[in-house]
Amino acid sequence: MSQTENQQDSSINSNSESFTSFDKIDALIDVPSSSRKTKVVRLGAKVLETKKEVRKVLPEAQYLGNLEKIIVRDYFPELPKLKVFFN
Repeated sequence: MSQTENQQDSSINSNSESFTSFDKIDALIDVPSSSRKTKVVRLGAKVLETKKEVRKVLPEAQYLGNLEKIIVRDYFPELPKLKVFFN
């Protein structure tokens, strides 16, 4: 192994926490100097658009009624059929 390869290996091993496996592979690839001088890549921060969630405040009676429907639907799916049967 040449001295340059030893230096690359030691620099990769010393920074192993900050490198992903792809970074390690990319660090080992030798890029010709002519390619490095002529190509510039500029990266900018990605801006994500978010929408503000509009919340609707329900009266307590309506909220509890909706909650009761959800509980019956999820935990007691046979209850409406039993109510019809016994009435």
